[in-house]
Amino acid sequence: METHSSPERPSQAEAAAALEAVEQARSAGTAPIPGWFFPALGLLGGGLLLSIMLPLVGAVAMLLVVGVGVLVTHRAYYRYVNRSGIAPRKLTEPQGLIFVWPLPAAIVVGELLEDRGSWVWGVAAVLVLCWAIGFGVVYNGRARASK
Repeated sequence: METHSSPERPSQAEAAAALEAVEQARSAGTAPIPGWFFPALGLLGGGLLLSIMLPLVGAVAMLLVVGVGVLVTHRAYYRYVNRSGIAPRKLTEPQGLIFVWPLPAAIVVGELLEDRGSWVWGVAAVLVLCWAIGFGVVYNGRARASK
């Protein structure tokens, strides 16, 4: 036999506390960037570097995967932010440049050292991933500390 019991309703104090938490989040102004965001971009940057080792067809396919991955990551972040009702946090232009500089630097260094072996691109991809993770930890730590 099926019962039609409704879930317990929160007390007035619990409801007021939940509303207060939402209001505090909105007054903070911007949503924090989730922990998965920077590692996802680092993986995509590493994939971009690894595509250099592939033949032309494989490289084009990897570039398409990276492009779609960036779009999906961007869309997932904005979907996350829209659910919270808070404005998205964005990197300033200098922060964005600091975040992306290892990628072109790795491409230049990789091209210069490519005669030593294809392992150079693997190392470069790992370094870009580590940079993205480290940048995310520092950036989110500073964002939390500034509140």
